[in-house]
Amino acid sequence: MPKLILKKASWVLLATVCIAAVIVNSCKKDSHSEQQNKVSDPAMAQAKSWYESTYPTSNIKLNTQAITTTTDLSQLVKPDWGHAASYSRFNKQVIEMPVDPGSKFETALLIGKVKSNKTYSRNYFLLLNDGQKYEAYVMMITADSSYVNNDLSKLSHNTYRKHDADFSGSVLYFTPRGEYVDGYAYKNGQLITASANQQTDKPKVQSVQTNGKKIIAELNCIAWYLDSYQNGVLVSEVYLYTTCSGNGESGGGGNSSGGGNKPPPPKPHCTPDGTTDPPSDPGGFPEPDPGSCPVLVQTTITNDVLGCNGVVINSLTDKNLSGNIRNILQNVFNSSDNVNLHFVESTDTEGHAASTTTTRSSSSFNMEIKINPNILPNDASQDYKASIIIHEIIHGYLNYKGIDADLQLQQHSDIAHNYIGDIASMLQQAYGTDPENAKALAFGGLGDFATKYPSDYNQLLQDNGLTEGQRNSDTEFQREGLFGKKCN
Repeated sequence: MPKLILKKASWVLLATVCIAAVIVNSCKKDSHSEQQNKVSDPAMAQAKSWYESTYPTSNIKLNTQAITTTTDLSQLVKPDWGHAASYSRFNKQVIEMPVDPGSKFETALLIGKVKSNKTYSRNYFLLLNDGQKYEAYVMMITADSSYVNNDLSKLSHNTYRKHDADFSGSVLYFTPRGEYVDGYAYKNGQLITASANQQTDKPKVQSVQTNGKKIIAELNCIAWYLDSYQNGVLVSEVYLYTTCSGNGESGGGGNSSGGGNKPPPPKPHCTPDGTTDPPSDPGGFPEPDPGSCPVLVQTTITNDVLGCNGVVINSLTDKNLSGNIRNILQNVFNSSDNVNLHFVESTDTEGHAASTTTTRSSSSFNMEIKINPNILPNDASQDYKASIIIHEIIHGYLNYKGIDADLQLQQHSDIAHNYIGDIASMLQQAYGTDPENAKALAFGGLGDFATKYPSDYNQLLQDNGLTEGQRNSDTEFQREGLFGKKCN
């Protein structure tokens, strides 16, 4: 009899296990089926088709050795369509979904030199449809340590549709291409508006005498960045804005273990004439505001350089040229600052043919590019001289965008990855430079990057149809004035 009881018990146990397996398997099938049904929903399928045609993925291998100022997020992360939520808000159809977890993507705020805890951030895709067109955004929510209070589960409570009544932190909106669109800040669930101190008070300044010139420099200013990581590796650092104050406060803060003592102030908004602000909804986050009023910038370019070097500068600032470098020179500085670009002759260039210094006051950003006539060869081609001057213009531009001038390697990495084609195009337009020579000259001044990241550097040379030997010989012929457009 005991044997019969054991057999019966074993049969019952086996049956229980089988039933459990069927239930678990059934649950898995149901879950998979639910995700399939979401994507097969006509509205969802239409949105997915639009997104994938507008932001197609490529086989480009993203560089994870060098930090760039802007990274195409559509090539780095993708929407998790299986966990999408569809609802209506602000008279628009909304599809909200997390970033696909397989991307292993994280973000953190860098406030001055202090970085927030990237585990306190959550990232989502938003697709908005007003019945006529789609808009797509990546929404990045960063919580303060005071709000999280060692309970990471609270982060999932905050979405575009609804946030916790005591949420403290920030919500930032980017396009899928990685351009910063808009930002808002919260403290204890309340939307923070820009304070009078942040907007109207003049920051403290100090006067510095340099070569007999009085330079005004701001104090108590903090630059805000958004850092992006993939698999724990920093792949992008995007400048957001700079806050300044004149009462000894920093305008924001942070700590290495939390999300910051204060959330970042929101980006200033304005309502274009003839329009109204979007409707408010205290339960959820504000919608991205692409209708912010652009601010026209008065850009002054002054050339006090003589001889052939001055002729080269005049040719580079010709408004008939086109491309990214021309835009940097003419109208890319889209902020409330006035930008003054001054070319001067000077031997104070620390042994280089040219150097750039920048100063920022409460009302303007001043960039001075020094050309050293004792070092820049007189017989060098205009193409060669121009490549050096363009290199310095880009340094000044990156300084303006908030990349620390002391981080020269970081700036050279950015130039190598993002500006080689632009520099070459400018040289070809202005001087008819041979395409190979234009590319070779565009790689000038990147020696520290080549030393630090030789594989990356050599790959970029190869991508541009060059070897290091070709680059050296083409550059030397241009420096000697044997190739390119002569000065006289």
